[in-house]
Amino acid sequence: MKIINNDSDLQETKPIMKTKVDTYVEMHSKSQLSGFLLTLLFGPLGLFYSSWIAGLILTITAVGLGATIIVPLICWGLSILLSFGFVDDYNDKVKSTAELLSNQ
Repeated sequence: MKIINNDSDLQETKPIMKTKVDTYVEMHSKSQLSGFLLTLLFGPLGLFYSSWIAGLILTITAVGLGATIIVPLICWGLSILLSFGFVDDYNDKVKSTAELLSNQ
């Protein structure tokens, strides 16, 4: 007769679940460097990588007020700065989702 120790079974499954969570986070996370380079090269269009809503708003603003060079340049610089925060927010959501999925 085999005796099952519930504590040891839980200890064995936790590292496996942690590995699945880490794998999920790695596969679905976005890179800060990619976000920066895309916004540096493409301006507001590069912001679609991290936040499509902000990318759309800044692109429409830059194109709509493109008669002056100042507004598109401001949108370009703003998109570079905002990309870091939006990538962080996205990665936090991925981590939260992975933790929720591991608890089920």
